[in-house]
Amino acid sequence: MLKQLSARRRVTRNLAICLAAGLGAITAPAALAQMVNWAPGPGEVAYEDRAAGDTYIVLHQADPLALYAGDIDGLVATTPRLRGERRLDVHSADAVAYLGFLDAQHDALITAAEAALGRDLTIRRRLRYALSGFTAVMSPEEARVVASLPGVRRVEAGVALTLQTDNGPAWIGADGAYDGTGTHDGIGTRGEGIIVGVIDSGVNHDHPSFAATGPVDGYVHENPLTDPITGLPTYVGACDPVTGQPFCNDKLIGVWDFTGTTPHDDNGHGSHTASTTAGNVVDAVLTAPTIDLDRRISGVAPHANIISYKGCITTPAIGTCLTPETDAAIDQAVADGVDVINFSIGGPAGDPWSDSGALGFLAAQAAGIFVATSAGNDGPKAATLGSPADAPWLTSVAASTHDRSLGNRLIGMAGGQSAPPADIAGKSLTSALPETRIVYAGDYGDPLCQTPYTAGTFNGEIVVCDRGINARVEKAENVEAGGAGGFVLANDSANGNSLVADGYVIPGVHITYDDGVVLKAWLADGGDDHVAQIEGTTAVAARENGDVMAGFSSRGQNPSAPGLVKPDITAPGVDILAAVLTDLTNPSTSPEYGVISGTSMSSPHTAGAAALIRALQPDWTPDQVKSALMTTAYVVRGKTGTDGLVKEDGVTPADALDLGAGRVDLTQAARAGFLMSEIEANYTAADPAAGGDPTTLNLPSLGHGNCLGSCSWTRTLTGAVATDWTVSVSSPDGLPVTVEPASFSLGAGEDITLSVTADVEGLQINRWAFADLVFTPADAAIPVAHLPMAVRIGPIPETRSFDITTYQGSVTIEDFVSQIDIASFTPTISGMQRGLTTERTMTQDPTVLDPYDGPHSGPDDPDPAAGTFFVLVDVPEPGGKLLDTRISETTSADMDLFVGKDNNGDGLPDEGEELCAAATAAALEQCTLVAPEAGTYWILVQNWLTGSGADAVTLSTTVIPAEDLGNLTATAPSPVGAGEPFDITLAWSESDFEVGDTWVGLVEVNSGSSSVTDVAIMVVEFNVTDLTDTPPDDDPTPGDDPADRNPPTGSGGALGWATLFALLGAFLRRRRV
Repeated sequence: MLKQLSARRRVTRNLAICLAAGLGAITAPAALAQMVNWAPGPGEVAYEDRAAGDTYIVLHQADPLALYAGDIDGLVATTPRLRGERRLDVHSADAVAYLGFLDAQHDALITAAEAALGRDLTIRRRLRYALSGFTAVMSPEEARVVASLPGVRRVEAGVALTLQTDNGPAWIGADGAYDGTGTHDGIGTRGEGIIVGVIDSGVNHDHPSFAATGPVDGYVHENPLTDPITGLPTYVGACDPVTGQPFCNDKLIGVWDFTGTTPHDDNGHGSHTASTTAGNVVDAVLTAPTIDLDRRISGVAPHANIISYKGCITTPAIGTCLTPETDAAIDQAVADGVDVINFSIGGPAGDPWSDSGALGFLAAQAAGIFVATSAGNDGPKAATLGSPADAPWLTSVAASTHDRSLGNRLIGMAGGQSAPPADIAGKSLTSALPETRIVYAGDYGDPLCQTPYTAGTFNGEIVVCDRGINARVEKAENVEAGGAGGFVLANDSANGNSLVADGYVIPGVHITYDDGVVLKAWLADGGDDHVAQIEGTTAVAARENGDVMAGFSSRGQNPSAPGLVKPDITAPGVDILAAVLTDLTNPSTSPEYGVISGTSMSSPHTAGAAALIRALQPDWTPDQVKSALMTTAYVVRGKTGTDGLVKEDGVTPADALDLGAGRVDLTQAARAGFLMSEIEANYTAADPAAGGDPTTLNLPSLGHGNCLGSCSWTRTLTGAVATDWTVSVSSPDGLPVTVEPASFSLGAGEDITLSVTADVEGLQINRWAFADLVFTPADAAIPVAHLPMAVRIGPIPETRSFDITTYQGSVTIEDFVSQIDIASFTPTISGMQRGLTTERTMTQDPTVLDPYDGPHSGPDDPDPAAGTFFVLVDVPEPGGKLLDTRISETTSADMDLFVGKDNNGDGLPDEGEELCAAATAAALEQCTLVAPEAGTYWILVQNWLTGSGADAVTLSTTVIPAEDLGNLTATAPSPVGAGEPFDITLAWSESDFEVGDTWVGLVEVNSGSSSVTDVAIMVVEFNVTDLTDTPPDDDPTPGDDPADRNPPTGSGGALGWATLFALLGAFLRRRRV
């Protein structure tokens, strides 16, 4: 089962909700298979019989075709860069020869594997183009055996990933590409001749969005894919190569299925993303239960061709998209020679340098294919970017609004004993409802409207339900069952201002949390004659609706490589109207359209934009297309309202970790004055685990995850047209940046390398600072360009952990290296303080996707049958230095940890109060809040995956005060030069130690040359495993006589806190919606 951050529970639920909002009928895979007589192909098994972990991806050491560099005697390089070619030619004689070699290598490995396992392997897919190897059915034990065989690069268990236009194309400036006003030569395009590959849940092949002749503009598509032997147009996948039957035409030129079901879309997601990218211009009728809306819509590149690759299917048992299937889809897309891939799929952040899917996309990039992928739907918290969006060679897309809003209002409120609220604006797809009585569901025993009300409970009233737990549209169905005539969905605090235009079975409106508070207060004023009206939905286009970041859109920093600025760019992803699926059981059903929100919707906007750029600039590489989109993206930093892009609150200016370079702007991108490129060898060499540095990559952004004193980059620009440039720096944070040279001339095809330095000396540490390098051309016909910069000012905290056995003693941290000169080693100590230890027994939470649904085992009522428990911790006035909590021991296979401040004083965990979520696939999770405010905090532990049925767990929590308690010191020699190893001695003395204690302190080190901490921040923890001496009568200065004390045991090394310091409380806290 896919393991994500805590927001995964909302992602999974919201996917189903979005599909419901799309109003498309969902047909079961079995029904589809029966209807078209579909059966699993050779080596396949029915999808419903699969599980995420039973198929393994076996990668061979030999390079795939797209990356082969010619290092084998007699076999010529096939990677395009070394052949001086723009695209991979899979049909060349050299390619055919190398593929024969690969097949022989793979056959030999399969034979060896079968011999080692003593049985025949079920090979599901051969991988040759983007990846080298195969997928096979194995047990975990067998996978370990195969991984040890010669020639195996790695064996990766299959995991489940998650599926992540009307005004959209216009909002990103597509008209400039269509009519030529956004090009240098005035020649426009709508994507003619470009092939877009969509890896998703299949396609609604008979939908007008994918017809060979455009139903509105009459455009007759031509199939650019030709048979290498006959030279005639051909169709690929499950279609007859000559006729295209039964699925294909000259628009939809290929459909592949890798799930063992059918190429048809079984949930609407794939049709939606495909039509957003390259769907025809159509007159859509959006049919909701209470209203129909007519809109003319279009894909961003409406004349491009499409190949659909089905790697996902709706099945609650095993997730949505299995990596063996999506990897096979990537491999096939490279073989088919598509120009652009859209991949609105993702999982939790990982390691792109070892993840098979990310590596497959690196090969696709080398083959000349541009890839757009969704950033993820885990926002708005920091460091929620997913995978493969964290890979530097992909274009990762955040989601923001366009100018069209599907809105309505709750109006005409009257009655009660207090003044009624003013009209409340919201969202929905609904008809109007005249004045009627309005009530709150909480007064009827179920404020969340989780179950259907008994018939007759209501008599036509408008019922107000709270958001949370169950699906939004389901709540309306539940009150309608009880006789309600209208519905109001009031947001919870976690979702704040984030609204969705759902279609409800009765007239309804979705309102914000703040408006809901006001409304419910009025309804609770003691009166019984409250009335209101619901306004019908209208589609309104207004500038102020656009360029607001979606609350769900995942944010940077990049968890896998903090020095990479991610996401790369943003595009419309809120309330996107596009094709969904047709009910195959009822062929007379009208074409269906749906409104869905997500980064799944913003990614195809960017893929469509890339398709237009590739049509206009066929010689540009994928990296160059990416750089053109990013350097010309619309952004006005530090301004609000109609001047720039803002965060989800609609007020705070968005930064580069929200939206990357800005919003796609096709009025400018095709006219980019310079381009940027990188080669696959450098991408590979940047792997941090192999000593590489991703900040050295020639990317159209500049980032650094731990900048001490100053940090530097080089960037190489290639002229697209000849002009002179002047470079300036814009920084709302006052970040000092220098660029050399600051002005230059650049001819078409010429290169120049710039040196960039950011000076962070004296700036507040442990925060991100932002800037833009602004390139102004002398030629006014060339757009101004910019490179976004995001710098985290170091030092970044690290943890040092020691096991000790004495009341007094010391330990030496050897060979510590500072990145700056230390004139005088100056430590500041906070603490140490004893941690609170809580021991419990837990079962697995039956609702792992929602840790907040309860019932919880509370602080005073241990319940071993509960899957969650919480404790309360007080931070005294005036606030603390650090609140550290961790699962220090457990028999569980996977525990999750959540921390929040009890703002409402109810003494219970509340998702809207969450400040930290440690929800990785590990069991020993940890959360730390820096500078916690005074007050009560809750700490919630969830048993996500049991290891022994009833699991023991130990939770350790420490509140470190903002004062030195005199029981810890840190000393070191000085002066010390930057890069010179030196030792730091930590000494302790504490008479209150008890065996089993964990004591935690904070050491902040200053160089003596700055007013702020600039060398190191260390959380030091001492685990008292035994006590072999006697406590001092009174604590001397620690370290007075350490020589005769028993040394501690433990690594003393830095612990990895991937989740921890991405969520640095007051420093990195983000607004939630």
